[in-house]
Amino acid sequence: MSQPLYEALATAFVDAGIDTAFGLMGEDTAKLVTTYTEQPGTKFVHARHESMAVAMADGYARLSGGLGLAVLSRGPGLVNGLTAAIAARKHRTGVVVVTGDSPATEALAGVGARYPKHVAQSDIVRACGLVAERVEAPEDAGRAVRAALDAARDGQVAVLNVPTDLFDADVELGGASAAGGAGGAPAARVASAAGGAAATGEAGVAGSGDEADLQYVLDLLRDAERPLLLAGRGAHEAGAAPAIQALADRIGALTGTSLLAKGLFGDAPFDVGILGGFAGEAARRCVRDADVVVAFGASLNGFTTGAGKLLAGARVVHVDRDPDQIGATTPVERGVVADARTFAEALAERATPAGGGRTDDVREALAAYREEADFDDASLPGAADPRTLARALDAALPRDRTLVVDAGAFSGYVSRYVGVPDPSHFAFCLDFSAVGLAHGTALGAAVARPDSTTVLFIGDGGLFLTLGELETAVREEIPLVIVVLDDGAYGAERHYLDIAQLPNRESLFATARFADVARALGMDAVLVESEDDVAQVAPALAARRGPLLVDCKINGELRPQWLEELYTASGYGR
Repeated sequence: MSQPLYEALATAFVDAGIDTAFGLMGEDTAKLVTTYTEQPGTKFVHARHESMAVAMADGYARLSGGLGLAVLSRGPGLVNGLTAAIAARKHRTGVVVVTGDSPATEALAGVGARYPKHVAQSDIVRACGLVAERVEAPEDAGRAVRAALDAARDGQVAVLNVPTDLFDADVELGGASAAGGAGGAPAARVASAAGGAAATGEAGVAGSGDEADLQYVLDLLRDAERPLLLAGRGAHEAGAAPAIQALADRIGALTGTSLLAKGLFGDAPFDVGILGGFAGEAARRCVRDADVVVAFGASLNGFTTGAGKLLAGARVVHVDRDPDQIGATTPVERGVVADARTFAEALAERATPAGGGRTDDVREALAAYREEADFDDASLPGAADPRTLARALDAALPRDRTLVVDAGAFSGYVSRYVGVPDPSHFAFCLDFSAVGLAHGTALGAAVARPDSTTVLFIGDGGLFLTLGELETAVREEIPLVIVVLDDGAYGAERHYLDIAQLPNRESLFATARFADVARALGMDAVLVESEDDVAQVAPALAARRGPLLVDCKINGELRPQWLEELYTASGYGR
């Protein structure tokens, strides 16, 4: 049965299992949005900026396991949303962005560039590394919708461009939404390890996850004195944690994680936690002592390896299903293209039992380690030490929480001192290093998980970029807790200038009364200027009617260790 394309699109997305969408509509997509919201069981969250709408779809997809859907207007609307779309692509989140496009009629084809909103959308989208699909004619609609959904199910960001004069055209989409997995769940974007495919990284070492690779790693672990098993996001997604833990117990290895696998091994006594720039001193010592490191589904980027220094003395094996990831950022001795869980299980079954590096001294050192011993509190009047504040907030916030962290100088403090139940409750929004995107990600995450507490940590710069979304949280009654760490500066740039021994005045700003702004918009708010003020957070959480903003003033003079390592390794300031 034929129906207007805007109605057919709404039905197709619902049939694909997408019951929640985000957007900022224009006159071109208004009918689509209205029709979508009339479908039973659907929810549409209206954003105040297109970038935030796409970020919300990204966050919803990350935390729900389904597809993200964002509806924008053509031209400037789409262009405004591209920053968040690129970030979602870098994270490999499955998102469909639906937007209008210049009219397709032949009479207007030659004059489209004269229209104010005209831009070569498909060309721009492809240049950003996204999938561009355009409905060229009514009979092409089914193909375009299927292609966009399939791309999203494959973990890509697909932009579906619909010419404005086709939204009202009668179409028959048929089974436009039928392809892909059930419920619109995205498939993992990974390369197959079958057929002995070789992986070559910077070190030029290849492996195929076969018997030769297995025996090589078994021999390496047998002779290791201080082995370390490192798990990343890929290991978490593969469900490999129990197998890696079993292998570690068998050979006496320590375990650790990349930032994106934060909390994977819980409170295991021989787990050192996050590796790299966000690690505590105890973890750094253990990693520096490791002689063999087997990394499962971790990118081994500069954050994890301390700009390459932490693993410099170890023989490194890199296990990943994607051959393009192996050795891409850090040279490795052996690359193994294999599923993290399957390969870890095979190793655990055949590995030679050993005590490894699990000595009494290591056990006692890890058990006795206290985070507060790594620093002396540097709070100032009206400006708390962000390390002290992060630890206090960790204790005050609900344990059942989803933690979302924006990009910024403060992010290392939060990632290190604020815990999560497991990696599925953590979103670190540094994929495109764009400040502010986490605000949208957190709103989407809170919509996806209404029964849990979603906590966003964001800097003053990121919140100023996205201030309008405070009203979105109030209007939509989204139960988000927003913690602003306000240092009165663009913190990363301030520290860069300090390292370069240049005046930092252009990076400094006055602190703002975010709590007052939030209250003016109808949001509950708490002002925190010292560790003692954190005592207000728990009762504010208990009494809140919807979203809550915690306005924290912090000492911005402190230079984060991870940031200094990054700038030094990159040659900044020289």
